Amino acid sequence: MLFADLLADAEANSALAAAIHAAIDDLPDVQRSVVTLRDVEGLSTSDVASLLDLTEANVRVVLHRARAHIRAVVERVAKGGH
Repeated sequence: MLFADLLADAEANSALAAAIHAAIDDLPDVQRSVVTLRDVEGLSTSDVASLLDLTEANVRVVLHRARAHIRAVVERVAKGGH
């Protein structure tokens, strides 16, 4: 599931949407850029790598770590935490 799909589903739940946006805002610059380009804008891994002057492997690692952070925040909010 793309992050864009998750965000579309979350719009019905403003607290969850706010948590997702906050989680993205809290990411380090490179992670935020990779998530935005890959999951929000829908660019390929190759395109993201070229734009950010990273290897494709590095884009995959950065994206994995960023998604893990976002997932942890969403799970915490979904369970009623902050």
